[in-house]
Amino acid sequence: MVDLVANHVSAESRWFRNYLAAQKGFEDLAIEVDPFTDLSMVARPRSSPLLTEFKKDCGCRVHLWTTFSEDQIDLNYKSLHVLENMVQAMLFYVSQGAKMIRLDAIAYLWKEIGTPCIHLKQAHDMVRLFRKILDSVAPHVVLITETNVPHEENVQYFGNGRDESQMVYNFTLPPLLLHALSRGNARVLADWIQTLSTPSPATTFFNFTASHDGIGARPLEGILSPTEIDWLADRVHRNGGYISNRRRGDGTESPYEFNITYFDALKDPGIANDPFHIARFLASQAVALALPGVPAVYIHSFLGSRNWSAGVQQTGRARAINREKLSADVVAAELADSQSIRARVFQPYRNMIRVRIRQPAFHPGSGTQVHHLDDRVLTIERFCQDQTLFALTNLSADKVTVTLPNIEKGHPLTDLMSGRRLNAETISMSPYEVLWLASGHTPTIS
Repeated sequence: MVDLVANHVSAESRWFRNYLAAQKGFEDLAIEVDPFTDLSMVARPRSSPLLTEFKKDCGCRVHLWTTFSEDQIDLNYKSLHVLENMVQAMLFYVSQGAKMIRLDAIAYLWKEIGTPCIHLKQAHDMVRLFRKILDSVAPHVVLITETNVPHEENVQYFGNGRDESQMVYNFTLPPLLLHALSRGNARVLADWIQTLSTPSPATTFFNFTASHDGIGARPLEGILSPTEIDWLADRVHRNGGYISNRRRGDGTESPYEFNITYFDALKDPGIANDPFHIARFLASQAVALALPGVPAVYIHSFLGSRNWSAGVQQTGRARAINREKLSADVVAAELADSQSIRARVFQPYRNMIRVRIRQPAFHPGSGTQVHHLDDRVLTIERFCQDQTLFALTNLSADKVTVTLPNIEKGHPLTDLMSGRRLNAETISMSPYEVLWLASGHTPTIS
């Protein structure tokens, strides 16, 4: 997968230097705006200024649209040169073997003053254009849209199921899963999972818990109360993280994303040496692996990385906390130490992945049903013609006993990860335990 940064270019890029120099074909690269223009309707993902002043080589000064930060210059898609260059960039990725193309910040791509400048029809038109081109020259390539917005807005980028992206980032999952594990309660998460649907078999969700960006807070809007979102933000802060705010239309600010590693976000800040920290984190990753869709694993989650606070100090950017550049030799040494945090995360995580890839019921197109057995246990049934399995995750620090529904009395089940045989009538779970249960003697991987 490659990243097509669709909305903007770096202020240090060759394209932008060409724009400042008024090179032919780059004169309309950026969006110049009179600083006295009323831009109050524009939806803001950041609290930073929307316009940034630059000096062209000719000596004149211009104010340019910079949605995300002063070093990211928004592209002007009303310019045919910009559109042509972006299509060429996309096709270059295809020529180099790209199988999936991530459309970064696509929701903000088109600007019309006097509108919110997010999710405009023209932005969707551009996604449809990219899809049409790929369907013509490289139909095997998948488009993935990256839109850190509430769920109902996010899924709009499936289009009719055939004409826009094949996958969308499941942005609600990371913060809602974090909340469920922090509260030790699966109810809100389970209810949300039951609503997940896509418009056609050709579309699915891209399930992740962490990325190079922060944990988006906006997707919680309409699901959790502002009080609960603030409670979660405070928990992130107590675990050494940062809160990046966005500016609302009325001038007030609210959380846009939580900047923290997912591993450290799941620590209990009230306990100095949280005995369930690693188990709680692995439970979060097991949920992401069990959901319908395609799971995505961030390298720092796979390795159990801690907050890189030094990076925040060095760069002045809160997002750096989850972007540490790792030394391969240091990581290898830590993984060789069975008592290290990295090894205690990596080894069971790798085993979960190795088991998962052998289960046909985890195919993105397989059926899904959520069962409410206990508010502390998330129970997801995945099924297809070849297999039915139950993914149970105890989201609490309690010992819990549950009974699986619709299982014949005395019918044995096998935990795919441990090989243990269990009785569906009485399933005892330790704090944060994960069970993937299937009938018969389904092979496991040690």
